[in-house]
Amino acid sequence: MNLKLQQSKNCSFWVISDIHFWHKNVIRYSDRPFDSVEEMNETIIDNWNSKVKAQDIVFNLGDFAFCGTNKVIEILRRLNGTQYFTYGNHDKVMKRDEVQEFCKDTKKIALFADTIEFNYKGTPIFMSHYSHRVWNRSHRGAIHLYGHSHGSLPGIGRSMDVGVDTKELVSDYTPFSLDTVVEFLSHKPIHKADHQ
Repeated sequence: MNLKLQQSKNCSFWVISDIHFWHKNVIRYSDRPFDSVEEMNETIIDNWNSKVKAQDIVFNLGDFAFCGTNKVIEILRRLNGTQYFTYGNHDKVMKRDEVQEFCKDTKKIALFADTIEFNYKGTPIFMSHYSHRVWNRSHRGAIHLYGHSHGSLPGIGRSMDVGVDTKELVSDYTPFSLDTVVEFLSHKPIHKADHQ
């Protein structure tokens, strides 16, 4: 999905992936510093809302929650900002009619897609839940942001895992500023594998 976004002075852009709300086992699998799933949920919600304001946009690259419809809607109500969402492999609940209707009515999620592309301050961005070895305009400096790997798959060229378990930048279980990510990746070499 190719977007045309306009940034106002009062709007900031953020990106995050692989939150796994209500997923008890992810604490152990990803060595997260929480004693319970409730502590993890509340910490992530509090951290999110400490940075993201109501008028902001958050690109959420999937694997949002392991729970039912009502709990997902309750979490979405509590999170600041409007999300643009790419589906992960654990997002069946996000496709349910009740969640889709809630998001349409409240604008909590403005877009559901498999991939998102747009230009951000002159830099092409390609987003997906999954890492790609090549992506549109990578040979021209396009940035690729992904999740899914929980910090276990380093990026190539100007690509990066932006999940909460990433090893590239300190996440503190909160969305990354898109400005910070773009600045960090702009110093990486351009990936030219798709341009001979």
